[in-house]
Amino acid sequence: MVARIVVEDNLWARVEGRDNEIDRLTSFRPRGYVFANSYRKGHWDGVIHAMKRWTGKPSRLPTGLVPYVVQQLPGDIKVEWLPKRPAPLFAWGSSVDLHPLLPHQVEAVEAAVAATRGIIHYPTGTGKSRIIFEIVRSLGVTALVLCDKRDLWRQLTEEGQKILSEAVVDGAGHMPVLVSTYQTMASHLDPPDEPPKNSSMTRREWWAHTRQRKQETVEYLKTVDLVICDEAQHCPAATYELVLRNCPAFYRFATSATPDKSGEPGDLIRVMAWTGPIIARMSISEGVDSGRLVPAKVFMIHPDTVLWAYPDEEPINYKQEVQAFIVENKRRNNLINRLAGKLRRKGPTLIIVDRIEHGANLAYANGCDFAHGGLPKKERATMFQRFKDGETTLLVVSKIADEGIDLPSIAYLILASGGRAPHRQIQRIGRGMRAVEGKDEVLVFDFDDQGKYLARHSRRRRRTYEREAAYTVIDIKESELWLT
Repeated sequence: MVARIVVEDNLWARVEGRDNEIDRLTSFRPRGYVFANSYRKGHWDGVIHAMKRWTGKPSRLPTGLVPYVVQQLPGDIKVEWLPKRPAPLFAWGSSVDLHPLLPHQVEAVEAAVAATRGIIHYPTGTGKSRIIFEIVRSLGVTALVLCDKRDLWRQLTEEGQKILSEAVVDGAGHMPVLVSTYQTMASHLDPPDEPPKNSSMTRREWWAHTRQRKQETVEYLKTVDLVICDEAQHCPAATYELVLRNCPAFYRFATSATPDKSGEPGDLIRVMAWTGPIIARMSISEGVDSGRLVPAKVFMIHPDTVLWAYPDEEPINYKQEVQAFIVENKRRNNLINRLAGKLRRKGPTLIIVDRIEHGANLAYANGCDFAHGGLPKKERATMFQRFKDGETTLLVVSKIADEGIDLPSIAYLILASGGRAPHRQIQRIGRGMRAVEGKDEVLVFDFDDQGKYLARHSRRRRRTYEREAAYTVIDIKESELWLT
């Protein structure tokens, strides 16, 4: 059967024929759909449809999914592209003497320029920030670079200012290159109905202000020719999608170490919908072979007794289990402290936690800094710099370490928080895999946790480690650790 897809603009394509096949290919059930009230009450079948269908009107498909549909569906599919490539507006210069691009970076930039849209799937530590702004320089058009966190925004802004001679700023405005968090953009496009409690504006003044700011942001997004999303695993988020659906840029890219996040097809479909298919890929093993990364030895520590801790009341849900068997687990935390004390004398050691309370307790016990999102950015930056310079050899970090933190000197990594998301473990281990002189591997320590939920999560993490050729998994008992 023949199908015709007409790409009408940079966001949507008109589908004529084979609607049912294309709909099935681009539909998915999101994780946790069974808990949604609409599903429980029978108002929703639990399926998200990327393709939009109306009675008596042509179906519409996000443009980024067109190459995926053509590749996956057998048979004849004719595609007609109507959008025109914008002409370059700028001849970018450089404000500093930069090192030449590495081969894998050249490959990513060339693939992006040729494809005009798509995902660059490279592991942590391969220089994705450099790739982003080299794409901007190669295309020479107005660009918007989106990211998830303020620390990453700062890193991208500094990198952009090094590579491009023109200003790279945050905030709204008609700039050649704008770096922004997606939360900032989304708050302009969908502001709260009420002014903040500390605002001096009346409701009428607030509504007038937000309407004007929304209009200015919408008009700005129309002027953008190139949009690049760093850490593309966040693209499924509603706020990211809100920004991308309002930005009709011709060039559309994303970079990520884990674009498929949970491993479920729905995550990748959502990312591809607004950026395009994967156009450049490098595995972690290839990163090691290239010399950008070092291999990781992952030690799974098994307790000598059945349980790490014996709470007064048996945990009844996941949150209580984390609190009892991780955050308040004296025996487990004492083991972490002893291990950290031994490792910090050998080399730079990083402890990653999820809960602020947990991190604060570990940092206090070890007499070291604890960097988390609740601190002023200057204070966090000072902690990171002290660690980089070797003034401190032990640092506790919250989830802000998952993305965008550059600490290449890490020799030992303690994953103290457990966790169920494989992409988070890959990101975290990637913090320690960046190659520097004199470093040939990173040692990672994880725990075989107990409990209804935590034990399952530990097994899942272990399977993730075993599937990666650049990781060597070593099972070790608590009593076998070299702590004496």
